[in-house]
Amino acid sequence: MLFLARRYQHIEQPGGTDIGTFKSYLQLSIPLFFIVAGYQLLGQTDTIVLGYFVSEKEVGIYSVAAKVSAFVMLGPEILLPIVAPLFSELNERGERSSLEALFSTVTKWFCYSALIIFAFIAVLRTEALHIFGHAFTAGTTTLLILALGQLANALTGPTGVLLTMTGKQKWEVGNISALVLLNLVLNIWLVPRMGNSGAALATAISITVINAAKLIQVYQIYGFRAHNLKLVKGVVAIGAATLITYFIRNLLFGAGYNPYIIMSAAVAGFIIMAGIAFWLLGLESEDKMVLVALRRR
Repeated sequence: MLFLARRYQHIEQPGGTDIGTFKSYLQLSIPLFFIVAGYQLLGQTDTIVLGYFVSEKEVGIYSVAAKVSAFVMLGPEILLPIVAPLFSELNERGERSSLEALFSTVTKWFCYSALIIFAFIAVLRTEALHIFGHAFTAGTTTLLILALGQLANALTGPTGVLLTMTGKQKWEVGNISALVLLNLVLNIWLVPRMGNSGAALATAISITVINAAKLIQVYQIYGFRAHNLKLVKGVVAIGAATLITYFIRNLLFGAGYNPYIIMSAAVAGFIIMAGIAFWLLGLESEDKMVLVALRRR
């Protein structure tokens, strides 16, 4: 407090308040507030509805499955804070071609990272849930459905951030409002009929529908295409690695090995096979640039 008193007593107070600047900040911050609040509400809706219709045990299993499925978005969550300011900067400069190239490249790496983690979850979902206790393995179907929803979220790319950082944040407010409402309606409809699977299906459907809508919005507003044929190489490499992982998992599971050994061996096999496949197929120039940038960091 003493430091602050000494520091701020030397700062001259402005003669008046710039109302125009205040209004511009307010106009920007209010939509961002509703966007963040909407995503927070979205993350709780399924659990709240489940808590009303099913037992505490089912809610616990669902909560663990939801936490594990969130790992599919690990790569996008890391990349978003990095690329968001770049979207704004390129838009201000009017560099549409650079903005489109960045959007396309980031979307591709969203897809790669999400597909890799989804492959692990899809193949090793029983072993992953076994870490929390044998009773949680009952949530394998729920986990797979939720992971599919998160995968759909990643495959559409950073559409929401692009809209928000380029002056179209009101579009994103509408998107998140529709997402929360659709998710609530589907949960109320499906949970009494299907329990945990219904909640997972409601969340996955709502995320997929709204993200597909955002992809269409980005194309209509900017003319940007999120995907191109350059994505195929990575998908083939990840697909080949997934088959190896599936083979290793079934072999070790049949031999009676514990989940930790199965997961370790399967992940090692995936990494080796994916590395070989990417090396044989070759990387695109922009992919090499991204890898160099990550290595420098």
